[in-house]
This record gives sequence, C-alpha cells and structure tokens, in this order.
Amino acid sequence: MAKDETRCFPIGSNILKENMYVDDALVSCDSVDAAVQARRDLIEILRSAGMQLDKWAANCPDILSGNHCASQEDRAFDKDLIVPTLGLRWTPATDEFSYTVPELSTITTVTKRAILSEVARIYDPTGWLAPVTVRAKMLLQHLWLQGHDWDQPTDHTTTELWLDFRRKLAALQTCRIPRWLGVNSKSSRMLHGFSDASERAYATAIYLVSQDASHLLTAKSKVAPIRSVSVPRLELCGATLLARLMQKVLQDINLTIASIHCWTDSQIVLAWLRAPPCTWKVFVANRVSEIHSLLPNAAWSHVASKHNPADVASRGCSPDQLQGNELWWRGPPWLLSSTSFATIEEPVISTQLERRIDRACFVSTEDDTIENILTRFSSLNRLYRVVTYCPRWKNCLASTKAQYTSTAITAKEITAARMNITRAVQVYHFREEIHRIYKGDDHYKSARLRRHHPYLDEEDLLRVGGRLTHSLLPYSERHPIVIPKTSHLARLLVLHAHEVTLHGGPQLVQSFLRRQWWILQAGSLIRQVIHSCVTCTRYQGRRLEQFMAPLP
Repeated sequence: MAKDETRCFPIGSNILKENMYVDDALVSCDSVDAAVQARRDLIEILRSAGMQLDKWAANCPDILSGNHCASQEDRAFDKDLIVPTLGLRWTPATDEFSYTVPELSTITTVTKRAILSEVARIYDPTGWLAPVTVRAKMLLQHLWLQGHDWDQPTDHTTTELWLDFRRKLAALQTCRIPRWLGVNSKSSRMLHGFSDASERAYATAIYLVSQDASHLLTAKSKVAPIRSVSVPRLELCGATLLARLMQKVLQDINLTIASIHCWTDSQIVLAWLRAPPCTWKVFVANRVSEIHSLLPNAAWSHVASKHNPADVASRGCSPDQLQGNELWWRGPPWLLSSTSFATIEEPVISTQLERRIDRACFVSTEDDTIENILTRFSSLNRLYRVVTYCPRWKNCLASTKAQYTSTAITAKEITAARMNITRAVQVYHFREEIHRIYKGDDHYKSARLRRHHPYLDEEDLLRVGGRLTHSLLPYSERHPIVIPKTSHLARLLVLHAHEVTLHGGPQLVQSFLRRQWWILQAGSLIRQVIHSCVTCTRYQGRRLEQFMAPLP
C-alpha cells in the first residue's frame, strides 16, 4: 500500500515504510506544517484501504486541530496526558520520555528465579538505563557462578544487595529524557561514541552533538564472559560493541552526520586499531578487522576515564543516582567545543603480548612436469577441453582490447590440444631419442624403440616407421604415434578406448588404439585398466552356485 501511494503521498508513504511498528506510527517533523501534512497523508493512504487511524497524540495542539477525520479517541492536548510509546511513556505537553517501573510484589525469599523475573520486567529498548540494568546483570552472573539452583535462597549479602536495589527502582520514574535532540535539518551534527570495560562488564554510549546541545542517543552494555578475559581484550570487545551500535544508528537515524568520533580510555586498544589486523593474534585481529569494516571513516581517540560516560555503564550505578548524572545524559562538557578535541600525548604502550608471531616455512617442491599435470585428470575429453582454453587465455593477455570468443570448442582446437599434449609427453619421456633423431644419429636408439624405426613427422611428433609407407591405409594407421606405457596419457587413452568400444576386451581395445596410437607394451596396461573397470567387474563376476546335496 505504501509503495502504491508513493507518488501521491510521498511523506505518508515513507512513514508507513520506516516509522510503523505493528499498528503504531511514531513520527517526528521539523515544523507544524510538516506534521499536519504527514497526518493528512497517513489518513488518506489508510482510508483507501478502509482503515482509520485513531488515538492521535502530538506535542502541539495545532497538529490535532482541523477536520482530518478526528476521532473521539484522539488524545486531547493535556499537560497531564501520558501516552504509552513502545514500552516507554511520552508526555506530549513537555515532550519528554519517562519510564514505568512495574509494581514489585512483596517477596519473602529471594531466589535466582525471583531476581530474573523482576529484572526481565525492566524494559529498556534504547539503553538509557544501561548503568542500572548492568548491575542487575552482574548480580545474576554472580548467582550463576556460585551454582545456585533456581529456587534456592540466596545468601545474606546477595539478598541485601537485591532488596536495596529493588527499593531504589522507583527512582527511575523521575527520569525525564527530552524527545527533541536539539537539532534540525540545517544544523551541523556529529556522532560521538564512547566505550569502556571493567572486569565485570563492558559498555558503550553514543551521543548526538550539535552546535549547542549534546544528547544521549542510545547505549548498550554486556557482562564480561565467565571465562577469564584480560581487561585490554574486554576494552577491545567494548570498542567492537561501539562499532556495531554506531553502524546500527547510522542506518536508522534520518539525519546527515558531518563526522563520527569514537573514544576509548584504553591506549592499548588504540594501538591495536592503528595497525593492520594481520599484525595481531586471532582474537584481536578478528575484532580489529570488524571495527575497520564497520566504521572505515571514524576517528578513534583517547579519553580520560573521568570524562568517559561509558565508564558509568561498565561499572553500574544505583537507580537513585542515574537522574542526576550529567556525564551520562550529556557526555563530557567539552563535546560542545570542537577546539577541545586536542589529542593528548600518548605514551608508548607495549602490545607484544597480542602480536602475531611471524613464522617462515621453507618447502622444497618439484616443478610441475607434464606428468604431474596429467595425473589431475581422469578423463581424456576433460583433459582436451582444459588444454583448449589455454591458447584462448594467452591470446586475451596478448591483446590490447578485450576479445570475446565463442564458448563452443571447435574440432580444430581439440586437434591442436591433442597434438600439444602428445608432443609434451614425448619430449618428457624420449628427450634423448628425439635429440639424436634431429642429429641424424641412428646408433642411439634404446631397445624399446629400435625395432619400431621411429621418425619425426612435420609436427615434430614421434611416429612408428616400418614397411607400410606405401600402403593404402590412412596415415595415422600406417605410422601411429608412439606413447610410452608409463605415461598417464597412455592410461587415459586406454580408458577412453575401452569406453568407446562399449567395454570391449583387450584385443578389441588394442585394435582400436592401433588406428592412431602405438603404446609400448600396451597389452599389460590394457589388461590392468580392464581389470580395474567397475562396470566390467560388476557384469563379469561369477555367480554363486548352490552346492548340491549328496546323491541318495
């Protein structure tokens, strides 16, 4: 529906795509006129589908005025009106968010089940209460490490800590978070992200900073793993969490951001980020690589712990201390002054513990010979096809312009590939014999070639001589090409002939090969290939015969 109405109602269509959650729409506009237009578009789009929007609420009474399908359920502009908004409470008169603390029943016995049940009722989708919720997470992890059962009463110290914590939860209702971030479409905006870690948790907080205002956008905290991890590694986990959260903010926020600044109080993490990921061990390298890929244009700098708002979330604070913590809600005061971003002189930090150890391995390998290449193929046709593409690739490299040839392989290319492979095999196995033939020396020949009177044809292929020169047989049958038995090409030729002759026997296969090839001592090779043929073994196997009983 939003896609169909994009041309007529672009504002309302975009709201339906980006600002709808189930059946609620939350919209923010730069002016009253824009808000009124957005309301009109939404009403018209949904009216075309037979749907009506009710329960309108706004921070300006002019937006709700007018005859735009006003419903009896529209919220009148009242200073005491509180609108539930995705788990939060929004007061339109003051344009502020607040929290609802669930009523906690009186408990007589504190158990891990009871603590988890009450912690899960603290709903904080934006992470503004991260300093408070992280304390509850730490307490649950402490109970888990102690091995408490779900309904086992906790010890006296843990019970007192939890009861004191839940008594102070009511103070969260006094927290007031302005909805308006103090920016408009024309002001310059920056994103500042802070990360920190302690031995028990790590956290991050992101602030939107304009010329005269700084506001907490979102935050996130996680408890440290149960397995012992060093503090520098936890600091790196905090920086990774910051990069992920910053990427999410950049995707969701509908504002143009001038610059992104990331801050950490760990100089070791900064040293890791300033070196290539391959410099470090796997744990550090993976996270450094992820940070670089998520925030390639972010500026990472050092911040003192006392000015790091993420330090509040990594260590936690009680609910009654959160509202008055200006460092948490506004960030450090120097965020509003760009001249205060001067980098401090950072001491040299040793990072040798996480540096990857360079190892050099020298391996002696033999050069790829023609036989090593041939053994990679189990089919003669596949070998011919692969070798056919080599000249094409060579021609493309030599050409200054891209040339696109047909993907179909021609018979001429197959013939050229067959000749090239055969010539390479003969040079590898009969190098000395070919050299002596070039010199015209007739006293060189070994016993395996002497009686065949070999010679080199016009294509420098070694062929069988003999007395059939004037025969009417085809040239390839009168003078077949010589192939050594030990070459893998000979095995591929025999296997191909065996399959072409429909799994023929040794004599049929040898007769087929002699039309073009002369494999030295081919009989034993042919029998070996046929004996290893799975199809022939399956159909030529002897059947079991029933042993007859003795005669009466």
